[in-house]
Amino acid sequence: MKIISSKMNLNIKNLSKLNNSRKERSIQKLFIIEGLKIIKEAIINNIELQDIFLTKKFLDEKEYELKHLLPNNAKMSIINFELLNKISCTQTPQEIIAVCKIPNHINIDDLIFSSNNLLLISQLQDPGNLGTIIRTSNALGIDGIILSKDCPDIYSSKVLRSTMGCMFGFNIVVSEYISEIIEKCKNNKFKVYASSLSDTAIDITKVIFTKKNLIIVGNEGKGISQEIINICDIQIKIPMIKNMDSLNVSIATGILLWELKKGVLKLK
Repeated sequence: MKIISSKMNLNIKNLSKLNNSRKERSIQKLFIIEGLKIIKEAIINNIELQDIFLTKKFLDEKEYELKHLLPNNAKMSIINFELLNKISCTQTPQEIIAVCKIPNHINIDDLIFSSNNLLLISQLQDPGNLGTIIRTSNALGIDGIILSKDCPDIYSSKVLRSTMGCMFGFNIVVSEYISEIIEKCKNNKFKVYASSLSDTAIDITKVIFTKKNLIIVGNEGKGISQEIINICDIQIKIPMIKNMDSLNVSIATGILLWELKKGVLKLK
């Protein structure tokens, strides 16, 4: 087991690159997770661990657990607290960090063919919102999520922390061809719903869902583009009291997906 104490170490420098750059994560096909709980989730879902960095204190405290959790060929390096603070993205760093290989994601055609209920997210900005939506979608039985290419990177530290590891094993596709995907869903008998604040939007509690549904949510401030709304089947909205006109996008998405779940259960 290696001991690393210099911030000039190439592995430490690369950890900083992976933490701070979506481009580097994409080029290297690697991402970073921090904390034993999320590492457990990664292993359960067959995410390949390339390197592990941990403090001597953590190793001493968790040696038995790590021995039975980590694969026999796991490459581990001991780092000190100074280096840990340098590479960690949290104010109170966890004492174990893993570098993981980005897994292969499901093909969009396979996702559409094998799914009944999907969520499409367009032009979202906040990674915390995205992580919360991913976690909520998983909890409510959504078959998968389609993201526009300008949404936050799902392998950024903030998204990963917000999902608490539940995105591992969950179907997520990123694409720049959102309009084409919507049309493809419609051709595969999906009913497409655009969340909207328009006066003509239908109260979500009054929507009769079908066997195959695609719900679309958009940017925190601007919502969904008119181009996308124009090719959707129905605009939907959450009923609110008169002096309220909007909700946080992750909260709103949770409500929409809960109503979808209730509607789908009525079909069974």
